[in-house]
Amino acid sequence: MVRKLMDNPVWPRPVIVPIPERDSEVSTPYISLNGKWKLVENPSGEYWSNTVDVSQWDEVTVPAELFALGYDVRRNKEFVYKKCIKIPEEMKGRKIILKIGMAYEYSKVWVNGNFIRDHGGAFTPFDCDITDYVTPGEDAWITVMCMHRTDALCDWVGTEDSPGYAGLIDNIGILSVPKNHIYSFHYATDLDENYDDAILKVTVCAELNSTDYANVHFSLFDKNGEPVTIQPSKVLLSKENTKIEVDIPVKSPLKWDAEHPNLYRLEASFEVDGKVLQTFSKRVGFRKIERKGNNLYVNGKLTKLRGAARYSQEPILGKTFSDEQLELEVKMTKYANMNYIRSASYPEREKLYEYCDIYGVYVEVCAPVNFQRGAWDSQKDQVKRQSSDIPHYKAEYMNQFAEMIEAYKSHPSIIIWEYANESDWGVNFQTQLDYLEYEDPYRLTAGTWDNTKTSLASWHYPEYNEVFSNAAIYDEFVHLAAHALNTMTRDPAIRNAWGLSLHKGWEVLCPADGFVGSAIFALGDYTIMRPDGDVFARSFGQWGLLDCWYRERPELWLAKKAYSPVRIKDKRVDNPGEGNPLNIPMKNWYNNTNLSQLTFHWRVGAEEGTLTGPDIEPWNSGELVIPARKWVDGEVLELTVKDKEGMLVDKYELTIGDSRNTRSFPEVMGPAPDLLQDDSEIKVSGKDYHVIFSKETGLITKGHYNGSDIIKSGPYLNLYGMYYKPSDFSKDRQGEFGLKFSGWKKSSIHAEIQGNEVVIYISGTYPGDSKKDVWGFEFSYDEIKVDFEVRIDGAGLLTTKYTIQNPPVHYLTEVGVAYVLSDEIDRLTWEREALYSWYPENHIGRPRGTAYRYRGYGKDTYRVKPEWDWAFDEADFVYYGGSDKGGHGTNDFRSSRENIWFASAVMANSENRVRAEADGKSVTARAGVAKDEDPDLPEGIKFNMNNLIYYDLGNGSNPNKTGDGYLGNYTYPEIHLKPGYTNCVRMRFTDSDE
Repeated sequence: MVRKLMDNPVWPRPVIVPIPERDSEVSTPYISLNGKWKLVENPSGEYWSNTVDVSQWDEVTVPAELFALGYDVRRNKEFVYKKCIKIPEEMKGRKIILKIGMAYEYSKVWVNGNFIRDHGGAFTPFDCDITDYVTPGEDAWITVMCMHRTDALCDWVGTEDSPGYAGLIDNIGILSVPKNHIYSFHYATDLDENYDDAILKVTVCAELNSTDYANVHFSLFDKNGEPVTIQPSKVLLSKENTKIEVDIPVKSPLKWDAEHPNLYRLEASFEVDGKVLQTFSKRVGFRKIERKGNNLYVNGKLTKLRGAARYSQEPILGKTFSDEQLELEVKMTKYANMNYIRSASYPEREKLYEYCDIYGVYVEVCAPVNFQRGAWDSQKDQVKRQSSDIPHYKAEYMNQFAEMIEAYKSHPSIIIWEYANESDWGVNFQTQLDYLEYEDPYRLTAGTWDNTKTSLASWHYPEYNEVFSNAAIYDEFVHLAAHALNTMTRDPAIRNAWGLSLHKGWEVLCPADGFVGSAIFALGDYTIMRPDGDVFARSFGQWGLLDCWYRERPELWLAKKAYSPVRIKDKRVDNPGEGNPLNIPMKNWYNNTNLSQLTFHWRVGAEEGTLTGPDIEPWNSGELVIPARKWVDGEVLELTVKDKEGMLVDKYELTIGDSRNTRSFPEVMGPAPDLLQDDSEIKVSGKDYHVIFSKETGLITKGHYNGSDIIKSGPYLNLYGMYYKPSDFSKDRQGEFGLKFSGWKKSSIHAEIQGNEVVIYISGTYPGDSKKDVWGFEFSYDEIKVDFEVRIDGAGLLTTKYTIQNPPVHYLTEVGVAYVLSDEIDRLTWEREALYSWYPENHIGRPRGTAYRYRGYGKDTYRVKPEWDWAFDEADFVYYGGSDKGGHGTNDFRSSRENIWFASAVMANSENRVRAEADGKSVTARAGVAKDEDPDLPEGIKFNMNNLIYYDLGNGSNPNKTGDGYLGNYTYPEIHLKPGYTNCVRMRFTDSDE
């Protein structure tokens, strides 16, 4: 069926001329203008004219954000680009269009001094017809002014001269088309009630300037490039009917979904007077998106979305990303068992959607409208900013919204349009939805705050396991722990702790009726490394599953595990008995994949095999059967799951039987060590070791073992905390405190022999502290009184008991004991109880391993992409600034290991070590450079053994929620100590972990 394409009655449909695949009149219809442009800030005079002298202007790279390039971007400040290009001779007699991908945020365009148009909106493409202002074969000057307005819809409200962004941040180029040409070419798909046969709905719009008629020929090719017979395959355009819509039936096409991204190719050839002038093509995915009841269905199949929100910046160029970066990002999304990306707060470059089409990722695209709220600031003062409900702003909203739909609506990956991010409802949003109802009824809708107007109910930061059942999509969910800055700086393991939120939450949410899906915040980092060493968003922007260089962070694997569609109870399986097969129960949480499409490789010792997955349909349960063998308690079954493309889906190390991962270390052993003391020191000596305490300070001055001086100082009370939970991202550090460890003052010290141990009793104090918060309220704690009891046996076991007489009343984050060890410590070894049984080799959460203090190669360099894994960074230019010299120890080395059986700090070129010993549940060990935690400590490694740890996985306090509820994460038990709190830790001199 062919019919006239009617105009949208709500708002004019914009013209964004597509770039053809082939053009018979010219060799190169599109010429990129990316590269070097001249730039001036705060221009004067008629800067748009061709006579202006640009010799003293800066030269900058396009595309790139000017703020990222080091410019001081302020609201309403003009930045002007100029470039002289030669218009090719072959464009003579053709229409010439300047195509601008994204210009942040308001722009004006001149060509050869002639004003062409202005444009509002940072993230949607627009065209400029420059035909009448250029001459093919001659030079042309292009001038583009960009500024960030105070009332930009894409960002927070600004004031005159407040910081902002500006610049050409996407591709720019010129396109020439014949006088008769296609200016719009799109498609949509629909499926019959059985989801078998399809209708391909194609729209074509053309300009016919020198002819009365034109033909458009359609061809459809399957994923193997074979032609598919279609009718009609040709339509006639006339001057009376230049805009048509045609329904093309397609019999039983392969369907597109995220697990089976089957793509066809639709080709359209534009013919005038028997000559094909232009040829266009689009990837076609046949799929149907529906809400049924309170659930999402794709092609009639119940579908759950598991993904992340994309709100990123490139560290050098800002909001500008290369094709290669976007493709890698989509591949990593698939690797992490995610099938969904929310393009958060604004549309992305079209290349992102192309890669999502190809690899199979569902996309929610948000209109570039952000934080348009009626009342907002941190003190809840009224700020009137309801532009969404002011009719005067209608054009601002609708021009960019219509451009977004026109530019991106032919992508099967896009299944949800979002009208705005975190904004109050208003008449302009209703106009957007009205436009969409006519323009694209084949997708669902969402928008933050008001869930009564859209297909899906959008929720930001519900509790990690809180179930809403009103077609709920949690499109910002379990925010990564990017805001606890002091903790992040000293202890990267807070990133590993975050995994509990998704692990606990997804198990509850995914099966829940009416829950559609979740988007972790966020997929990538938001930081910019400016040339002067200043890092933008350093207070919160390291929130990515991928870091700014697209390297895996620990959270990516944790997301992969939590989102895994193959659900197996981890860690242990029952022993079926000798000669019997092993049945492993499992659930299938895929949307469209039977587990028989997967392979399961098993290995026990030297025995191994590969099995086709069991016949389990989505949302059903069954068993994987491992062949019969002689099963022995304590053996480990390694199980590796891969999909049909060979990508790792999941991996396990399952212990057979009731064997537990326990370690048994000797208790107190005799004979008692020797005790010698004089007026200045106490010396305790045993086999292969001696420990010397200063009577003046009450601290160890030397701990010698087997030829190595391994302990330099201690014991110290290791105590960190928070006066309050900050609610202002940029002020997060102000809410946190740590003891001045070097401020220790001894009150008394005494030593005696008790049985097989020497016992040293030490009492003293640490100084108090006070601080004012961002509103001027003062918080403080008094001088802290502590008693230590250090017991040393004859075999080198040091048991340190501590009693805090008057602990701070505030939230505490670390409570334990620390010793400063030799600066020759170069590695940490451990075994612990981990969340999962298997981790990648360098993951900081792995249950056992060795973490090296030094990487051993390469140099950490500001603004240069590292050639090693994130775990091996020794500098942090975000937390410490662009001038950071490194030397902090690798991220792997500095990360806490919770729930240890043991953790050993080992001397370089030696096996000598001090080993913390525990029961697999009560001690967390952490190593770090002592002077990073207190510059007045001795040079060396601070070895922390914490009995209590609290990771602040949220940020700020929400009066309606408890604990870390502000960002919806799992809440560690809060630590509030009573006076007289006491506990102990154990460590041992040894040369082995056996």
